[in-house]
Formats: sequence, structure tokens, C-alpha cells
Amino acid sequence: MQVRNRFLVIGLFVFVLFMIACTEATLQEKTKETKGILHVYPEWEEQEVTPVLNTHLYQMEATPLHLETASSEYSITTEAGIYSLISHNTNTLGLDFTDLDDYHQAKATAIRVDQTKTDAKELLPSENAFRLAVESAMVTAEEETIVHSRMYALTRTLFLQFSVTNGDEYQRISGMLEGVYYAVYLATGLPVGDETDWKIPFDIELSEDNTATAVIHLLGLYNPSNGTHYHNKMHVVLEDDESNTYWAEVDLSEVITDILDSNKGDIPIDIPVEIEVELEVIDGGLTATVKPWEEGKGTGDITE
Repeated sequence: MQVRNRFLVIGLFVFVLFMIACTEATLQEKTKETKGILHVYPEWEEQEVTPVLNTHLYQMEATPLHLETASSEYSITTEAGIYSLISHNTNTLGLDFTDLDDYHQAKATAIRVDQTKTDAKELLPSENAFRLAVESAMVTAEEETIVHSRMYALTRTLFLQFSVTNGDEYQRISGMLEGVYYAVYLATGLPVGDETDWKIPFDIELSEDNTATAVIHLLGLYNPSNGTHYHNKMHVVLEDDESNTYWAEVDLSEVITDILDSNKGDIPIDIPVEIEVELEVIDGGLTATVKPWEEGKGTGDITE
């Protein structure tokens, strides 16, 4: 009787182990069957490829997944379903990335010059930022979904070319370019809001031939529409070798409208964009003349 009971116990133990093993195998198989692979190939075109991307994966009401991925290609194993995706590079300058838990609200936001003042409208230059956005990608269980998506430049470059037409005693030019974007949506690249009073400061030395170029890195410019939307006024201060200053307010509305209207509302990245401004001191006052813009006119190369 004792021997029989012992065999019953051993048999029951073996049966339990068998059932546990079967359950684990079933769960593993079920897990395997519900997951697929999202394989993304960022297309960089001629831009310099950055080593790492921050990637954000979204699905309906689920908690977003934030991870670090390679910039050449990456794979994400996840549950089957429909996903949205944003990737951006990490080696940017003058930018913060905010609201990343929401695909439609995720932003690249320019950093204020003085971050202690929440009402300050002066921004640091924004440089070297790229984005990739996929609004809808279907991940199928036990299959690989391949997505090729372009990396778009978020930042632009504008060259302000100054020349002083009289006198050789002038040393510096400083000022503010207004009408710049404060933030853009990562999903679309479109500006956040319509406030046109954000500014980027510049401060440059004049060369011996009385010329100077301010290189402005920015997210974009609002279209003045020849002054019907707003007047884009650039504030310029000219300083001489005795620290005397002369200032002027320069209306750039027409030239900026020409640039944006000629390039589908954007500052192009494949050609240098230069605005030429002639300065002259007359009777103690500073006058400024803005030259008409010609497509492809400019100096230097845009690398964004």
C-alpha cells in the first residue's frame, strides 16, 4: 500500500511538472504570435548622419515608448497594432524637445537667451536639428513591417549681409531679427502658434572693408505677406571706434515675403539665402537700404 501511494505521489508530481511546462510553452507561443517587428530606415539624403536618434513610439491610449536608436536603421519588436512614430537627432543646439508623450503635440522648442525670464522673447540660435515622422504604421504579428522615411531638417540658415557705405570708423553691428518661429511640431514641422514677436539677437564685427555677415540659425520665419500679416522690423545698432552708437529699424517685410513666396513658404536649405542691407550714417542718424532678393544670391554654404 505504501509503495502504491508513493507511485501515486510521484505520478502526480510528474503530471504537475508536465502541465507547467505545457503552460509555459503555450504562453511563449502566444506571446510570439502577438508580436511583430517595426523596421525603420531613416533617409538622410546628403545631410551628415548623426550617430544616435531619440525615438518615440505611440499607439492609441497606450503609454508611449521612448528609446534610443541608431540613426542608420533600427528595429522595434512590439505588439501587433497601428503605431505612430517620431525620431529626432540628439546633437542639436539651442533646442529643447517637449510634449513627447503626444504624437500630435511633440515639439522642438527654441531656448530663451535668458531662461530666468518666462516672458522674454529673445531666443538662442537653433542648429542641426532633424526629424522623422510616421503617422501610421501597421505592425502585424510574426511579420516585419519595413518603413522608409525621410529625415527632414528642422532648422534653417539665413545670412544677413551688412555693408557700411561711408566712413571707416565703425566697429560692430548688433541687432534683433524678429518674426522667427518659437517652436515647431515634430510631426509636421509646422510652427506652433502665430506669435511674431520672437527674436534672435546678433552681434558681429565689421571687417576692414566695412562689411559683416550675421549668420542666423533658426526654426523658420513667419511670412509678413508684404506687411498685411505683420511688419517684420529688424533692429540694427552700429557702433564706432569711440563707442558711439547709431540705430535704425529696418523693414524686411517685402524681402522676406519674396523669399518665402518663392520657396513654398519656407526658407530653402539647398541654397544660401542672403539678405543684403546697406547702412549709412547721415547727420548723426542711421539709414538702411534693403536690396531686392534674388534666388540663389548669397555667400557660404548651408549644411543643415
